[in-house]
Amino acid sequence: FPSHDNQLNLIHMGSFALKVSDWSTADLDKKTLKELLTSDFLNSENINGLTKPGKFEMAIQNKAGRTINILGAITKDSPELWSFSGADITDLKTELQVRIDIMNQTSIVSEANLRGDILNVNEKFIQVSKYSREELIGKPHNTTRHPDMPKEVFKEMWATIGKGNIFRGIRPYRDWE
Repeated sequence: FPSHDNQLNLIHMGSFALKVSDWSTADLDKKTLKELLTSDFLNSENINGLTKPGKFEMAIQNKAGRTINILGAITKDSPELWSFSGADITDLKTELQVRIDIMNQTSIVSEANLRGDILNVNEKFIQVSKYSREELIGKPHNTTRHPDMPKEVFKEMWATIGKGNIFRGIRPYRDWE
């Protein structure tokens, strides 16, 4: 992929980089890496990682203006030269987003820490529980337990999740009529 100096000036673009970006060597002459990156990426904290070795994800604009997501690694070849090698993960990210969108329409999803405090919920969880996101985040999961739900079922749910398994079952929420 590209090689760049500490000021993010492009030094070399490999054949893979030229292929996924649709840019020619002549197009890239005198361009900086920053000119290829998306504005969202440029405005994120990720920009600071371009001169640090390690795993990295970046988003570039190809010649047609399409965003290309690249996952790879940055290495320091010399005090002034950095190289990035990676793979185009644009299609994978698109497929993942489609799966997330489907899951959010069909499943009630929450994330919790090991104590059972809610860290995140999807919109379907909010819709079904009738709590706002603000009322849920940081609260224990049993906040939403319906009084008719036996505590044993809740214990079984947490035991299943605690073993790294997915719990599937009908779970009434406190505000269900």
